[in-house]
Amino acid sequence: MHVHALATMHDFQSALATLTPHYAYAALFGILALEGTGLPLVPFEPLFLATAYLIAHQQLDLLPVVLYGAAGDLLGNLIGYHIGRTVGQLLVDRYGPRFHLDARRLAETRAWFWRFGGGTLFIGRFFGPIRTPAILLAGLSRMPLLSYVLWLGVADVLWVGAWQVALIHTGRLALVFWHRIGFRAAAVAFALLLLAAAVLLWRWRARGGGRPA
Repeated sequence: MHVHALATMHDFQSALATLTPHYAYAALFGILALEGTGLPLVPFEPLFLATAYLIAHQQLDLLPVVLYGAAGDLLGNLIGYHIGRTVGQLLVDRYGPRFHLDARRLAETRAWFWRFGGGTLFIGRFFGPIRTPAILLAGLSRMPLLSYVLWLGVADVLWVGAWQVALIHTGRLALVFWHRIGFRAAAVAFALLLLAAAVLLWRWRARGGGRPA
């Protein structure tokens, strides 16, 4: 292993030595509550790496980590739902014309979430680009709250659990990889993601997706 990667690992271990279980659970709950609202770019990955490392070294238990994380995420989901339900229509009235979201399309969106909202939210939990609009549109569409909570509650548990199990076994490799690629590579990846989204939007509009029927 590269000497700088070893130094990074040592610094990481030193920092974790000061992190007690109570602080770890509180940080996990709070960060994922923010992330669960649909707020983009919340840096939960370093925290997941830290909790996975502590689990691997028997300083934390997997089940409480999953439950605290899922509970925080679900709290954020409920906040996001409330935002969509209370101010979503105001946002549509103000910004809807820019995205060609007229009354007919809004009615179709509401019908979709009443029929397929659960599956949409479940898939969106694992795919970031549709997570935020799905949460807000579920609230705007007044999707039944019980269904919303059940679908996202299951998805949150599986999502947190999958991250933790994966990082327990690959955390050391992930830390070395992050040290090697650095911030610049992450910025390039994000820029490519934005470019892909722009191309998809352009193709959608070119095919007439942006013209009202």
